[in-house]
Amino acid sequence: MNRGGFPVRLAVWVMLVFLVITGVTAPGPVAAAGKLASELNLSSADTVLVIAPHPDDETLAAGGLIQEAVSLGADVFIVFMTSGDGFRAAINRRHLFGSVSPKDFRKLGLKREKEASRAVRALGVPEGNSFFLGYPDRGLMTLWTRCWSSEQPFRSPFSGLCRVSYPHAFDPQAPYTAPSVVKDLEDIMRLVRPTIVIFPDASDSHPDHVATHAFVVFATGEFQSDGQGKGELRLYAYTIHGPSDLYSANVDPQFHILSWSALAVPVEALVAMRLDKDRQLVKRKAVSLYESQVRIRGKFLYGFVRDQEDFIDYFHAEAHKLENLKELKAAPSGGA
Repeated sequence: MNRGGFPVRLAVWVMLVFLVITGVTAPGPVAAAGKLASELNLSSADTVLVIAPHPDDETLAAGGLIQEAVSLGADVFIVFMTSGDGFRAAINRRHLFGSVSPKDFRKLGLKREKEASRAVRALGVPEGNSFFLGYPDRGLMTLWTRCWSSEQPFRSPFSGLCRVSYPHAFDPQAPYTAPSVVKDLEDIMRLVRPTIVIFPDASDSHPDHVATHAFVVFATGEFQSDGQGKGELRLYAYTIHGPSDLYSANVDPQFHILSWSALAVPVEALVAMRLDKDRQLVKRKAVSLYESQVRIRGKFLYGFVRDQEDFIDYFHAEAHKLENLKELKAAPSGGA
């Protein structure tokens, strides 16, 4: 299949325009304003695949869900799209004086991989069930929009890399291109055969999260068309970053994760995972293992340790959006 050129760019613009039309421009969901999310149900027969743009997103968004799945005996796998090697605030903290080199960013990537391995083990994920793809932090949107040719890989302005170079990567030496990302995701889906995929929502304000959403939707379509799944595939989307400052150390997620009641999302598409006190404590422990991040934005990270994790049933929400578009198209114009 030809995945490059004008059709891909057109698809990106259609997606962005669609989000504006339907009003999906703020994150969530939170059960508020009369909209109560239903329970997200798991079983021992499920295989859960959690996809995180950066190390820590999996714990912030789904630390409780991961614990629930593990406790039921379901298989749980984690995919880290990047190793978080472009987070300049962490580098600046370690290098208050002197110059910073690409090697320093690569060292940060290795450190965050180690933190991620410890965090997911704290949540109960078996060793060996995590996949580090090693694509460029703060570069995924460029890959999605511009790098569909293997002859023009992206070069990270932080790490200086233009191909996957971390020792434990899923596909070592894969070039920084969109087809490489799609291939890795498809290969992992065929390997683990998920029944549930947890991934970022397109309303997230971080470009890496929006690009991850696009890559996952694309790869999932390919995976389903192959007919290799275990049956009906469920997709649930989460949001980490809202319209406020992405990296403020003093932002509480409760202040910028807005209610989905203001958006074009039906109540039936809102689902939640409840966390009791014990699971909140385990999640807090997992968050604390991201030492490089907690030192900089601890209040933001710990703000995700609460009694509920919120998601959108992707397929249900998309069906509702299509109905809204049909209604908009059928409505009479307001012209003179």
